Amino acid sequence: MLRQAARRLRRSPASTLTVILSLAIGIGASAVLFSLVNAAILRMIPVRNPAQLVWFDSGSHGRALSYPFYEHIQNHPQFQGILAAFPTVVNLSAANTAERAPVELVSGNYFDVLGLNPTLGRLLTPADQHSPVAVISHAYWQNRLGGSPSVIGQTIRINNSPWSIVGVAPPGFGGLDRAYQRPLFVPLGMKPHVTPGWNGLDKPLFAWLYIAGRLQPGVNPTTLGTELNARFHSFQETFLPLDPTLSAAARQLIRGRRLHLDPLGAAVFEPRVASQLSVLS
Repeated sequence: MLRQAARRLRRSPASTLTVILSLAIGIGASAVLFSLVNAAILRMIPVRNPAQLVWFDSGSHGRALSYPFYEHIQNHPQFQGILAAFPTVVNLSAANTAERAPVELVSGNYFDVLGLNPTLGRLLTPADQHSPVAVISHAYWQNRLGGSPSVIGQTIRINNSPWSIVGVAPPGFGGLDRAYQRPLFVPLGMKPHVTPGWNGLDKPLFAWLYIAGRLQPGVNPTTLGTELNARFHSFQETFLPLDPTLSAAARQLIRGRRLHLDPLGAAVFEPRVASQLSVLS
């Protein structure tokens, strides 16, 4: 079939040129579209030097990894810093209003790795990891809490427990996923209080946590991703024999995962956005 197609193309050089030009234009247009939208998304995310940021992607599990693996690699020397985050939904009571609201559980270095400064008060630090404190988004502060400076120190209730507001995030920031902005950020170490009934912090093979990092200058993310993938598999092999409840199929699935690094701009597209872009291109 390929030989027949080649012969037909040789017989019709004009058609051949048309096909080649069409492919080149199509591929070029797709590349340009991706680059433009990617750059636009990076500009929309109000963090320092977003081009240095990468997501850890584990293939079939998307960006989900385990908390013990995060602890295992969080001081990697080729990163300026590595953060972790987990989005969920809580019962939130504030300003005499009760609602179901999205919240992001974040590592203590989350805001520092992103290079963010508070609008008011302070942002979360590693010292907060086991404290009921929260940072609210600028939009939530303005739209739901009146934009008053006195909000610092005020008490809100998450799942009917009191939490103290310590800071307001900068304008335009509600997390790294532009499609699902969060009004509230709380310490990852408080997860048992935010998601009662399941913890996950102590399960090395349980994939639920999002991890992102800021690369050191000059680091090649593809080369680093290959090295991290080897460390990832070595880490998993340490714990696979220790869990007798895993079926053979589950072990095969876990061993089949492949870790790589995605640029922040590409990763925030999410599959639903990428499919829409492919239609446009």
